Amino acid sequence: MVSRQDLVSALDSVSYDKNVVLGMIDKHPDMIRMLSETKDKDGKPLFDALAIDDILFNCKDTIEHHPDRITAVLNNPEEINMISSWKNKGAGLWRAVGDPLNSTIERNPEAFGIKVEPKQENKESISNSLKEQSKTSEEQNITNRIATARKRLAGKIDEKLGTNLSDIKLPKKIKDIEAKISKHFDKSGR
Repeated sequence: MVSRQDLVSALDSVSYDKNVVLGMIDKHPDMIRMLSETKDKDGKPLFDALAIDDILFNCKDTIEHHPDRITAVLNNPEEINMISSWKNKGAGLWRAVGDPLNSTIERNPEAFGIKVEPKQENKESISNSLKEQSKTSEEQNITNRIATARKRLAGKIDEKLGTNLSDIKLPKKIKDIEAKISKHFDKSGR
């Protein structure tokens, strides 16, 4: 594990506010231990003292408010491989946590406890789609009922007259009723 003295010594080679890092060192020993124990794919420590100082400075808000995001990145072999490719591994972790285009957060937000809300336009399109399905379903039910009524009427006429079902022309009354039903649904917007 990287010692406190190593972290303080590494601060001599940085230009950012050392007091921020010193405060983080004292406040978050668990994070320092976790970063010290993280290994690359070859089993070597991923972060040295300078990289940990860099992380403590650049990921300050994430460490304080969302440490689970860093934990999730460090538990993901794909992210460890990406971080390993950076010369400054601390910047690699900072980018993995902070860059929405190249991070696990973007690909798997639920792993970080982030609830994904559908975009507003998606909500509207889903709502419109459901309305259309409902309208189509209702129209189909009416069409089916009219077809059933036609068959029943045709069957009764066929029984009485002995005619063939395909020869039957529907009475004007049924056509008028169908037209009224269609107009009603067109006006109501269903």
